[in-house]
Amino acid sequence: GSYRRILQWTPNDPMALAALDTLLSETEQWHDLLPVLDQQAALAAPEETLVFGLRKSNVYASELSDAASAIAVLRELLAVDRNETRVHAALEALVRDSDNREDAFAVLDAVLIEREEFERLIELLDVLVSHREEANGRIEALHRMGSLTEEKLQDASRAFVFFGRALREDPEQTHSMDEVERLAAANGLWEEFVTLLGNVSEETANPESQQTLRLR
Repeated sequence: GSYRRILQWTPNDPMALAALDTLLSETEQWHDLLPVLDQQAALAAPEETLVFGLRKSNVYASELSDAASAIAVLRELLAVDRNETRVHAALEALVRDSDNREDAFAVLDAVLIEREEFERLIELLDVLVSHREEANGRIEALHRMGSLTEEKLQDASRAFVFFGRALREDPEQTHSMDEVERLAAANGLWEEFVTLLGNVSEETANPESQQTLRLR
């Protein structure tokens, strides 16, 4: 429409683009705003380019309910600077509150490992646990949380809790049982171990599993 013609007539005029940006934002014409943000980013200094990219991702996520496109924009911004914390924060927000949280986490995961932000990574894994419908997916995340907590944060008691949560998801999952037993033996957590097995036995409906747990 007329806005696209203005963009064609004044593609390199920052003041005209800024005015068009304000008008389209105020009138909530989000689809028309996207190419204007792109053009402003193309003309901007490097430190300002990021701001337009973040605004674009926010338009997709908050105004157009298109988290997948928001993540694609943030992935491009990370390719320019993997240590840009504002991009990390935007991805974290999508992990915490979007239907595309798994995709957002997949982008952020490696960055947090590189930056050794293990506590933050564990928090986001716990968000995934609370939203995953399949027990195997929850168990996979809980195992990783346990490993990170033990190996990177040197907190065996907390690692025991995460592996214990995994065991409660599926008492027949041998890796979970092996890990809680190993941690109990290595760190004197036998009281916690006995309490955990009692709780799991009460929760499980499988008589064979109950008998196995009582025999540990």
